[in-house]
Amino acid sequence: MKRAFLILLILGFAQAAHAKESVEPINVASNEQALMLFTRILRPTPENDIFVDSIVADKLEANTHLRIWYQSSVPVPIEYGFLHSVPNDMLAAVLPPAQEGDVLVPLLTSPSFSLREKGVLLKVYGLQKEPPAILNLTTEDHGSFLTTITSAFSHLFFPEKFTYSSMSELAGYRVNARPLTLLIAALFLLLLVGGEIILFVRTRTIPSRFLLFRHASILLLAFLFLYEVRFLFDLLPAQIALQREWSREEHFGHMGDVYAIAEEVRKVATENDGVLLCDSPVSTPLTYLLFPIPVYQPESLKEGDAPVAAITVKTWDEKQRSFACGPYRFSGAVLRLFPDSEALVRFTPPS
Repeated sequence: MKRAFLILLILGFAQAAHAKESVEPINVASNEQALMLFTRILRPTPENDIFVDSIVADKLEANTHLRIWYQSSVPVPIEYGFLHSVPNDMLAAVLPPAQEGDVLVPLLTSPSFSLREKGVLLKVYGLQKEPPAILNLTTEDHGSFLTTITSAFSHLFFPEKFTYSSMSELAGYRVNARPLTLLIAALFLLLLVGGEIILFVRTRTIPSRFLLFRHASILLLAFLFLYEVRFLFDLLPAQIALQREWSREEHFGHMGDVYAIAEEVRKVATENDGVLLCDSPVSTPLTYLLFPIPVYQPESLKEGDAPVAAITVKTWDEKQRSFACGPYRFSGAVLRLFPDSEALVRFTPPS
């Protein structure tokens, strides 16, 4: 018994002494953009598709860093964060290939960070034929008391994560995982009550209802204006970055290459032909952009439908001649590859 305990103790010290590598989060605006980036890194194919494994560690105590032990022969894209955090507060990172991987990733940079939060959610992305193995998870404290305190307030200066189509889903700014609006409401009441008390002490008269309403309205409008100005500091740089990305790469945020795809389709298909969409993540916007060209899904094809081309996903080789479209396979020639794994394929007529 003592010998077994001694072996476990030695292994524990060896694990703790193992050199750790710090991996910093990557800047993504949304979960969709993270998936798009991970697809480019892993380059999945229909035969070796991408998958995601969600690991819930609800017993882990809140701390400044998450430590991950893993094994993988390829890079391991991950999303991680606190168990009950806002979805857009999930952080993204890419772990390097390693046989005995041991990395630290920071939790401090999540707007949901709070030492009151318990539990961690880890989403691991990989290829079905080369799956990574997560061996162990722990949370560790690698920040000073001052760093922990200041990080909560530094979230006010973190840009709000959003896409051009998610303005109604903004999580808002937070301090110590608490909405800034609650702090503003408390400050609003404090200033209002404090101001009226000072006015009463100076004039020895009780302020009228009209005066109270006017002061409250001015304070409320001032807070709303300041909050809107704070958001504009995030909105304008994001829009400028989006326009630069579009002018350089014809790539439109988390919508990817949707406009370039539509332009290429119009070169080969007409409203009398049609195009087949094979599980493309941009199927919905493409349907609008290609109108009046008919757009077909593999499950809705009927006798008489004659699409001349298809948009496939998980295609990286322009020499590829056989393609999967849901449960169907077809032969064709790649007309153009797009960076996010979509390809425009012209059908090869049966011989």
